[in-house]
Amino acid sequence: IYVIGSKRAFPVTTYLSLTLSQQGVRNVLVDNVGSTALDQVGCITPRDAVLAVSFSPYNSITPDLVAVAHERKARILAITDSTFSPLAKLSDTWLEVVEQDFGGFRSLAASLAVGMALVHGVVARRTD
Repeated sequence: IYVIGSKRAFPVTTYLSLTLSQQGVRNVLVDNVGSTALDQVGCITPRDAVLAVSFSPYNSITPDLVAVAHERKARILAITDSTFSPLAKLSDTWLEVVEQDFGGFRSLAASLAVGMALVHGVVARRTD
């Protein structure tokens, strides 16, 4: 599972990647350290899955990376905040999560909760 998200979504993807690892699920956190994100997704195949997270205002790197995964026929699940998200049209499935806004600061609580539910679903499916 490739886990992709940047800027405000990065804490969500980091925590989901950590939790997947703790549960023994192999994953790649696409962190873009040293501007290597395109290299990190360069090995995606149709056998891979992608969990992408992005919120408005959308940056360009996450949709660009998801587009690479889409071109390579990976299965893509996105957590995003709108039908108009650039991830919606690239994803096989997407979940809409709208966070509460506190005077310009948006919470990540709902996104983390949805992401954790997905992680637990993956773990449960693998142990069946």
